[in-house]
Amino acid sequence: MASYRALFAAAVLAVGCGHGVASHAQTYPPEGYAPLLFDPADTKYVFRLNGMPWICRGDTFCKPVKIDGVADKDLAQAAIEPLGFAGPRYLLSYKQTNFEKGKEVVLSCTDERCGKLDSIVGDAAWLGNFQVKQGDRTLNRAAILRRLDAKAGRAQLLWCTESDCSELPITRDSESYLTYMGSGRSDGRTLSWLRDKSGAVLSCGQAEEGVSDQLACDKSRTVLQDFPAAPTVAAAPPPPAAPAPAAPAPTASDAERGALAASIDRAIAAGDFATADRLLADATRRFAGASAWPPLQQKLAKARADTRQAEAHRLIGEARRFAQAGDFTHAEAMLQEADKQVPGFAETAQARAEIANLRTARGQRYRDRQQFEAAIDQALASNRLFEAERLLADYSQRYGQDPDYRARASRLAELRGAAPNQARVTEARTHIAAARQAMARNDFGEADRHLDLADNAAPGFPEIAQARADLARRIAEVRRNPATQTGNLPPPPGPAPRSQ
Repeated sequence: MASYRALFAAAVLAVGCGHGVASHAQTYPPEGYAPLLFDPADTKYVFRLNGMPWICRGDTFCKPVKIDGVADKDLAQAAIEPLGFAGPRYLLSYKQTNFEKGKEVVLSCTDERCGKLDSIVGDAAWLGNFQVKQGDRTLNRAAILRRLDAKAGRAQLLWCTESDCSELPITRDSESYLTYMGSGRSDGRTLSWLRDKSGAVLSCGQAEEGVSDQLACDKSRTVLQDFPAAPTVAAAPPPPAAPAPAAPAPTASDAERGALAASIDRAIAAGDFATADRLLADATRRFAGASAWPPLQQKLAKARADTRQAEAHRLIGEARRFAQAGDFTHAEAMLQEADKQVPGFAETAQARAEIANLRTARGQRYRDRQQFEAAIDQALASNRLFEAERLLADYSQRYGQDPDYRARASRLAELRGAAPNQARVTEARTHIAAARQAMARNDFGEADRHLDLADNAAPGFPEIAQARADLARRIAEVRRNPATQTGNLPPPPGPAPRSQ
């Protein structure tokens, strides 16, 4: 408490000195004070004085909060609400008529600087802060429910870490319309309750408090009735008849049509093709025959084709990387994904032919039994066990399971069962599990990093190739639906899978 009072006194002193008002130091709390949030772990204290947001760090150090793109004169009139904190980061909602057309946005802040979390607008509510234990560290997570203006209020449940925010599966994988009801403790857990459009009440919390790094939501037994209807007000007597109004000026429709065209163009530029489709359907219905729509339809079709072609190029690159590592099964899987993006694409056919030639060349690499046996012995001696396994399989197909094969297979099994190899495989599987958790959060950079670490631990481990293929598919899915990604963008192709 003493630390808290010292912190608050520092804030009062900072503001009083900045404005030359001695009376601020004489009242407690000062006039115009409103708290926003306090993070005891990182000693962050955010509050407003006469409408202006401030942050204090430690016991002495306070600064006014600045928001990118917002004039200081607008801050005092804005609606600002807390949305939680995670590590050095804290999150706020901001709404003011001169910013984003008066729509509410989520701000991501570090120290006294704040900027938009992303380009999405919509009302946001803080569901609470949650803790996750990782080793000897306890990390904070913030949960936010956002209702997307561009999608008629569709809900988006965000899980925010110290580096990004990602959408949770409950709203990412299905269309939901949710409102926040409240939070509290129940059955030994911190829960937030949400109501869906049908009246069902969902309880959301960590599956294992302090351990699970996401929220899980379950339907409770409570079902609420519809919201009360708005009270009816007796109609006023009709005014005396007036002369028929003049026909409306055409400029209103022209302005509305122009605004709709601009919204469609922005959606196409942002890669939000679903919104562009919806707006175009509305535009052609309301302003049938307008000359603005055909060029936008052509632009949307071209943007879609360009996106699919770019994704096909990326998948072809993945296929070549797998082929260079000798993993022709996953290489073909990537080419099949490319076929789905752009059927009949000449570059896919060319890559398939090159990979077939590479596979043939690899099959002819060892032209006699002595070369084959030497390659297997070298792989076993250098502990490249997964490469030795592949070579033994090829040897068996060519020469059968003769005594030489059985002796080397026995040696491979012995090395595999040894403690050092088991430790390497266990380490690789730990990194693969962490990579899959990162994929679920759409944190693709983190997933790629863990797969690289798995490759370092157990080069050539087949489960790594499978995880890389799954990562490629997940990246493709998010790039097809960019609105679901609010954290890290998918990374460029990383280093090729390692071959033992």
